Amino acid sequence: VADNRAVLERRLEREGHVVSCAENGRLALERIRDYRFDLIVLDIMMPEVDGFEVLRRLKGSPDTRDIPVIMISALDQVAGIARCIEAGAEDYLSKPFDPMLLRARVVAALAKKRLRDAERVQVKQSALQATPGDAGPDRGVGPRAGEAVEPSASAAGGEAMSVAEHKAVFLSYASQDADAAKRICE
Repeated sequence: VADNRAVLERRLEREGHVVSCAENGRLALERIRDYRFDLIVLDIMMPEVDGFEVLRRLKGSPDTRDIPVIMISALDQVAGIARCIEAGAEDYLSKPFDPMLLRARVVAALAKKRLRDAERVQVKQSALQATPGDAGPDRGVGPRAGEAVEPSASAAGGEAMSVAEHKAVFLSYASQDADAAKRICE
């Protein structure tokens, strides 16, 4: 599996995609801290730090709370599924999962993320362009007193980064699911 994963990762990198697998929840959190991911497929049953705790930490951090997380698990208990959704997971799949269903949910989660990202950029740009007297039904509302606004790259003189430039997909503790990941990326 490790050889297949290395081949898969090299192929996906050539195509502009990244699939990163972590052997446990602690390593998953380290990789998430070190690299910007667009989607996380997270197993509940992981050594060291379980998926529930990883999800709690992700959704509790302003740096990672907007990353969609699809939980997967061999546990098929309604209480566990509800716990994941209530904690902020985008979706949940029981193992063994159908690769076509996982692919459909990954595509849907990434489409929603692109829309949310585009909306966030639009709101920030509107806030930067608005002046206190400009607020109205057809115009953006500026930030409240003391509220920080992150300027967009274009407003700072650089080029804005397209949402499509972020193509990373993170599969946590999914070495046994490498074939499914490969089919999703293809």
